[in-house]
Amino acid sequence: MIFSQGGRFGGWSLYVENNVPAYTYNYMGKLYTFTSNQPLPVGQSQLRFEIDYDGGGVGKGVDVRMKINDQVVALGRIDQTIASRFSIDEGADVGLDRGSAVTVKTIGPRRYSAYGAQIDKVTLEIYPKETDAKKS
Repeated sequence: MIFSQGGRFGGWSLYVENNVPAYTYNYMGKLYTFTSNQPLPVGQSQLRFEIDYDGGGVGKGVDVRMKINDQVVALGRIDQTIASRFSIDEGADVGLDRGSAVTVKTIGPRRYSAYGAQIDKVTLEIYPKETDAKKS
């Protein structure tokens, strides 16, 4: 587990399974999983997961992109997102998942450091979607 927010009734996880990064979004039990087409290279790497929200209100869809060291390794689409917040009691965790698992793939030893890996930094950035009014 690299980062997890929410749990089995809604949330998302960025994790590594067998040295391959993956991201799972749980839309109230419907799972969307995006897996890298290549494993993490030996040594230090930067893993990014980017989401482009459709806009136009809450609960809309997103296009997703995973990158390892600026190379795109997975692309996909989530048709709709949870229109409110994830569970208040699940929280967000770095390096482990203390709550219920977003996906069964992250059940078991969910502490990232258990595999001899290290997370140096996790950054979440939100950029406002450019509107038609801002384009002109």
